[in-house]
Amino acid sequence: MNRLENEVRPFLPDLINGRAVTLTPEDQRALASWSLKTMFMFSGQNKHPRLEMLPLKDCAAFYHDREPSRFMIARIGAMQPWENDEGSAMVEFVCPQYSEPDPTANPTYISTLRIGWLLIQLVRAGSLSDDQVLAPFDPHPMFHPLWPVGATLTWPPLKPLPAAQMAAIACPPTLPIQVGQPSAQMDRT
Repeated sequence: MNRLENEVRPFLPDLINGRAVTLTPEDQRALASWSLKTMFMFSGQNKHPRLEMLPLKDCAAFYHDREPSRFMIARIGAMQPWENDEGSAMVEFVCPQYSEPDPTANPTYISTLRIGWLLIQLVRAGSLSDDQVLAPFDPHPMFHPLWPVGATLTWPPLKPLPAAQMAAIACPPTLPIQVGQPSAQMDRT
């Protein structure tokens, strides 16, 4: 896992501090993988009433593949600091499940990680057939797609999210899941 830390080290401080960053496809892959690893770490270590556990089967799959699975999509945004925040690297993590917790089922959940200005949101679909993948998030002025990896992007997006919207973003009433067919560029199996 130290490899993941080393891969994001050149640009992660700039993301956390809200400075402009160009993310290549390789950077996006590293950041999506690092984010998922970080979400697993927070999920397993923080016993907070707002947090729910991420499934162990997803942790095992990540340990094997070292990247998010074809059941996952992620997006990256920028969130303004809380009022009167003097630059702390506040970490927030929320993971509501949208399916019943069952050790044999494939859960559907959303996981949101915020560190400083950096906001990453990952959605995991419950089940997909072998010929399906999750379609990337729809375009949004406050987010860029992060996983599956796309073309080089410049962060932050055009508009940062207000800090007061964290709860609404982290716990939406429905998930933005769309199923698609794999493309030649989307080899995530």
